[in-house]
Amino acid sequence: MWGGSRSMPGAAQLAALAALRSGAGLVTLAVPASAAPYVAGRDPEILMWAWPDEDGHFAPDSWRCLEEGSRRYSVLAVGPGVGRWPGGETWLAHLLLRFPGPVVVDADALAFLGQNLDLLSRRSAPTIVTPHPREMGRLLGREETVAEAARPETARAFALAHQVYVVLKGAYSLVACPDGRLYLNPTGSSALAKGGSGDVLTGIVAGLVAQTGDVRAALLTGVWLHGRAGERAGDPVPHAPLARDVIACLPEAMAALAVEGSATRQTYFPGN
Repeated sequence: MWGGSRSMPGAAQLAALAALRSGAGLVTLAVPASAAPYVAGRDPEILMWAWPDEDGHFAPDSWRCLEEGSRRYSVLAVGPGVGRWPGGETWLAHLLLRFPGPVVVDADALAFLGQNLDLLSRRSAPTIVTPHPREMGRLLGREETVAEAARPETARAFALAHQVYVVLKGAYSLVACPDGRLYLNPTGSSALAKGGSGDVLTGIVAGLVAQTGDVRAALLTGVWLHGRAGERAGDPVPHAPLARDVIACLPEAMAALAVEGSATRQTYFPGN
């Protein structure tokens, strides 16, 4: 899990913890050195990796640290809490082009990605982007309202054009695949309309991809579990839960999934 900054250290921590709760056996959290004191030891199960820091963010050449052991990791997730800084798009490009496995791109890393979408065609391993409507609008260079008005068409078109997996978050999140398949998730709650919820989803998705190697199945299952955990956390008061409460409800959501059947309950939209 690559994320965090001096001003937003908690987002990456949430994502890493969610990855563990989703069943990942080992999770490493890479953060700028100035953010490390804020997150170190809070969850002792998470391995810490402090990267070179500049002004509270990842240093421009800190990506070189990944060359020391990129093949030790089965999935890389980047974005929660990284913030923005000049040259961040180049830093992200080095990560994406040097990591040989699946990558999940979220939060401010999506803003960097939007400055150079050509990076996506240069990757051979699967890439997953998890934007909310505003972030989707930025990726497209359009207004949020335009992207939101045609959610299924927008998600599918982006996935096809760039050969990536798209999780378009919102009420009834969508999963679009690079082959044109599109799914509508039925679970969720207004409890998820709170800061940190997207970071939790990123961790769940990364954890499931790491365990299964099946990106489509991991996305469908992860989005379903995230929604169901939000439902459980928000019962009986949907506006009260915190993102950590959603993580705490993941085991209950997993038990519900085992009882109710697979995540194929999600609605599939055939291609046009």
